Amino acid sequence: MKTIFLPAILLCTALLFFSKPGFAQVLQLGALEKFTLYTGDGAVTNSGTSAFTGDIGSNLGIISGFDAPTTMTGSIHNADAITQQARIDLLNVYIHLNDLPVTNSHAAAFGGNESITPGVYAIPGAGSVGGLLILDGQGDPNAAFVIKFEGAMTVGAGAVVVLANGTLACNVFWIAEGSIAMGASVIMKGTLIAHPGAVSMGTGGDLEGRMISMAGAVTFGPGIAGKPACLSNIPITCITSCVNNTLGTAAGFTLFAAEGAVANTGISGVIGNIGSDFGAVSGWESSVVIGTFYNEDATTGQAKLDLQAAYTELFNTPATSTTHTPVFGNGETLTPGVYAIAAAGSMAGEIILDGQGDPNARFLFKFGAAFTVGAKSKVTLINGARRCNIFWIAEGAISIAAFSIMKGNFIASNGAIDMGANGFLEGRLFSTKGAVGFNSSTGYISYSLCSTTILPVGLFSFSGVCENQHALLKWRTPTGSSTSLYIVERSPDGINWNVAGAVTPTPQHSYSFSDDLTAEADYYYRIKQAGANNDFKYSNTIIVKSCGPGEGGELSVFPNPTKGRVTLLLTGDQRQVVSTEVFNPQGASIYRSSTLQTNIDLSSYPAGIYLVRVIAGPKIITRRIVVKK
Repeated sequence: MKTIFLPAILLCTALLFFSKPGFAQVLQLGALEKFTLYTGDGAVTNSGTSAFTGDIGSNLGIISGFDAPTTMTGSIHNADAITQQARIDLLNVYIHLNDLPVTNSHAAAFGGNESITPGVYAIPGAGSVGGLLILDGQGDPNAAFVIKFEGAMTVGAGAVVVLANGTLACNVFWIAEGSIAMGASVIMKGTLIAHPGAVSMGTGGDLEGRMISMAGAVTFGPGIAGKPACLSNIPITCITSCVNNTLGTAAGFTLFAAEGAVANTGISGVIGNIGSDFGAVSGWESSVVIGTFYNEDATTGQAKLDLQAAYTELFNTPATSTTHTPVFGNGETLTPGVYAIAAAGSMAGEIILDGQGDPNARFLFKFGAAFTVGAKSKVTLINGARRCNIFWIAEGAISIAAFSIMKGNFIASNGAIDMGANGFLEGRLFSTKGAVGFNSSTGYISYSLCSTTILPVGLFSFSGVCENQHALLKWRTPTGSSTSLYIVERSPDGINWNVAGAVTPTPQHSYSFSDDLTAEADYYYRIKQAGANNDFKYSNTIIVKSCGPGEGGELSVFPNPTKGRVTLLLTGDQRQVVSTEVFNPQGASIYRSSTLQTNIDLSSYPAGIYLVRVIAGPKIITRRIVVKK
């Protein structure tokens, strides 16, 4: 069985850990941060000679093609605790990114010498990238680009994505509700997520980012791929404790049928428990479920009683509005109240629920017969409205069509309830007597990856360089700072942190710190700003690459791009060099020497992305050479 589940007690812990209804945060990738190529279910394959920075992993599938002469500065994980956690974290990352409000509209095709500005883009179908696409951060180092396709994504051969004016690869995300296919000689930036579907990059590709699939094969090469050298700081809002006593013990379920089957088709993701008190629970083998399955036991028996009591209470709640038409949505905004429709009802387009600043604002929609939600309908919550205080109840079946974004608790009395393909539910689907259907969708009643550790700090600047095998960090702070101590933290992977040292504030507000490293590697740094009252905040994270005492030195290639002739410059002991080798875009070796060759002529070869590899002692150094004609 491929379903991932955690005990319900972990969900309760996550819900109770924070007392506030919501808080500002930045996107964290959790275990995914380590990976350059990853799939939750499928093979990961490299073809030809490639170079990777970052880990490679599959939670269920064969990993192949990563032996020499391909080089890696990372680890391979196959069906272990890290890949399992990565799949859980991928579901949470997907939820966070999809919960971001759309800010920009765009045609399905990107590129063609185009420059776009930061924002969240949503394409209502398949989309593509071709030619030159510039992601212009407009001078903002926190500029973020999230581009979502309600279908497959294709990137044409030779397409180039350029980061400009502050844009960082760690703040660029591409999400496809289907496969992602990149042609040959593509230069791509950002993390690509297929949900689900295969992800591929053709010959001569150059990726600064990640290729990730919820379920599907990941295919690469030959080419160069490396995870971003920074950590994302895209702002998100984490919904924390959201409790309404109306549902009783049924509140622990995301999907529940008192009398009926609970069936899934396709690959879905659910955070919360799933159960039935009288009916089969099936179809979840390939899905990600962070919760527990219950079937015809004491837990479902109590949930059935609590659900029936909740429905009776809601049904008997007096209406405050009986004049609304049976059709909801189409861009309207509603304030808290009890909206009663004597017969069947429906929703189409967007409906905005305005809590008017009250976190306890309650919305109840009652239908005397079936309730139908059209495709691509959307519920938006503003000004304090929260899903635990929103109820949609029907005396009959509830049908939610494909690509709908729903918020709240949906209860069908004496009827089935179903969510169509690629649905997105923050809330619950319940039936008192009828089946619950879920189809390649996402449903959740809580988040994870919502720690309070990464917050903005009042630093005017924070930078780091490698100098004489030491990491030299510099930062400046504003005047009037109440900081009592600056604690420098170091990490080998951006996840696990240790204290490197501390600096006491001075009246000059300009600081430097030299970290004495013991081995050459890439190092992440952040500043913990401690206050006088034991409170603290964190800076952004930076990376100092290839720093510390090591063997073999560093390799520079210039000019690059080139029309053919390049010069190689290797720092360190050149006597340790045992080979210099060049590979063409197809991964075939076209030049090899047993010594360091400082001048290489590729004039007779066609344009493309070539790799030069130098082995110096125990160290393997790979660089890209771009040949242009």
